[in-house]
Amino acid sequence: MQRGALILPSEINLHHYVVLGSVDVQLTSLAHNVWRSSASLIAYQHTTTRYRHRLVEMGFASHIGAIRQDKLRHALRAYWAKSASPTIQQLLLDSSYPETLFRAKRAQFHPLKHLLLIGTLWHSWREFCEYKPCECVTPERAGDNVLNGGETDADILYLLQQGKSLRVVSKQCKRSVIYVKKLALQNNIPVKTRAKRIRYSVDCWAAKRWC
Repeated sequence: MQRGALILPSEINLHHYVVLGSVDVQLTSLAHNVWRSSASLIAYQHTTTRYRHRLVEMGFASHIGAIRQDKLRHALRAYWAKSASPTIQQLLLDSSYPETLFRAKRAQFHPLKHLLLIGTLWHSWREFCEYKPCECVTPERAGDNVLNGGETDADILYLLQQGKSLRVVSKQCKRSVIYVKKLALQNNIPVKTRAKRIRYSVDCWAAKRWC
């Protein structure tokens, strides 16, 4: 077996020149500001609440808080598409991101997952910290708003996951109870149905009585 020649340390090229795009500079600045920030860490629930308010304002969530995951995922990928970081590109290919940020409440996520979302929605750490939701579009004030027809299914699933009954969801989303129940069963969401009674007519009861 022929062994390779000895490579001296002085012969190793340690310089790798990478041209950083504007989004990489933005992400670096964002991470630096977060690291140097003297403010106390924001609680997870408080952070996700800010996310939801901002998503409603930017059209990535309905007025009842249902997040349009596909639309948000495509926006994240488009925003960071020119990043030179292979780590970022690999993360953006994950079909469960950013949905898991809002579903797995007890999990701990890599800071980069939060930084990419904050960078897309606010562009800087300062804007994120100083953000105040617009009262006119907060989910709490918009429960009775008319929903978009093409995105009603996401709203239905969101309400069912919040424990709303079939009839309440049917009335709010302007869909039949049968349609709402079918959608719940297709997505493995348990539904509660009211007990039913079979009513016999007098003739049926009399016929059974004398048989």
